[in-house]
Amino acid sequence: MDRMLERATDNGDGSWTYAIDLKPDDEASLTLRYEAPAYDQKKGEPAGNRKFDLKFDPTDVASNVTLREPVTATLFIKPSQFVISDMVFDKQSALEGSDVNISVTAWNEGNYASDVLVVFYIIDPTQGDAYATPEGVQRLTRIANTTVPLMAPKAVLENSGAWPSYTATATWENVYIPVSTTQDYEDVKLYAMINPAAEQVDVDAGIKAQDEYLNEKDDNDASGHINIVKDKSSTPSFAIGLIGMSVAALIAAIGTSLRREEE
Repeated sequence: MDRMLERATDNGDGSWTYAIDLKPDDEASLTLRYEAPAYDQKKGEPAGNRKFDLKFDPTDVASNVTLREPVTATLFIKPSQFVISDMVFDKQSALEGSDVNISVTAWNEGNYASDVLVVFYIIDPTQGDAYATPEGVQRLTRIANTTVPLMAPKAVLENSGAWPSYTATATWENVYIPVSTTQDYEDVKLYAMINPAAEQVDVDAGIKAQDEYLNEKDDNDASGHINIVKDKSSTPSFAIGLIGMSVAALIAAIGTSLRREEE
């Protein structure tokens, strides 16, 4: 293909002519690469055509004779198709106010995509906002997000011998328990979505929604659980008793010293 580009001629009408030197009974394999059309966020649809016709009209330049009959093909650019699963944490439990790294496994069963957004939430039935998810409307609070810079198709990665998935990791800072509880800890459920509807914070950050099959988004989410331990800022009672006794003894000693000076 690189050799062809060196002998490409612009016809001036939007078409190009590529010259290939072939010997009798030789064959040529041509590879064409197209980018999927951009996505129109407001309309919720591709900004350009997905389906188009491609016509090959090879000619023998020596005799100026068309080679056999023209070859015509109808091409369809498949959009991206994202999948996430297997939510894991960098610790089994976390103390309130600490940080936790959350990871999900992500892959792409469609076309190439870049800067793919992954957002993490906690299930918050009392304070959370209503979000439309593949599992229905849920009350969630957004806690972290990240992007995958480039997601090649899973088939491409497999054919090249590379690992066929990516790891998307974000940090939940200052973890907390979203519900009232009388226990010392609570099992908190987390939820993640890949390529969700863009919120204002995403738009401000320049993140665009990816074009994706809308009817195949039921695998765009993952969930997991982690124990959040209450941060008891007060010192244990026996320690308070010891500290109180020490302070009382100190005050008594100071009082005795002052009385001796007065005497």
